[in-house]
Amino acid sequence: MCHECLANKADMHRIWYHNLPNDEKKNLLDRNKVTAKKTAETRIAKGLCFRCGERPPIGNTKYSTCAVCRAKKKEYTRQWRIKHGNIPRDERKESVTCYRCAKPITQGKYCPECREFVVNAMAYARQFKPKETGWGAYPFHFGNKTKREEE
Repeated sequence: MCHECLANKADMHRIWYHNLPNDEKKNLLDRNKVTAKKTAETRIAKGLCFRCGERPPIGNTKYSTCAVCRAKKKEYTRQWRIKHGNIPRDERKESVTCYRCAKPITQGKYCPECREFVVNAMAYARQFKPKETGWGAYPFHFGNKTKREEE
């Protein structure tokens, strides 16, 4: 179909759907959900992306979408968040907004509320940190003694 015919068909379908009673709209939506679920299940069973049905999920098998569909969804979500007032984290680093909640700040990386939350979360996490991790786990030589031997 040409673009003009496709646009006319879309307009006619929009008018038809708008004039349906609410109970018929609900039945139509339920029927479409069942059909979409069956389609997704058959695509997953065949080892294809459940969204496009063209490419298999590459790499980690925990995903049921291909890399192209994941990238499209990620960009769509990013644009939706920007539209609804959420500044992306990579842009928060360079601005004067809190890295966690995007509220305006005067100094540092976090607003006072988020800073308190982050400090408490780190204190809680440090309770479970093994003693011999990080730089302290490696012996450094200072002359003939290692750092552990000096302590």
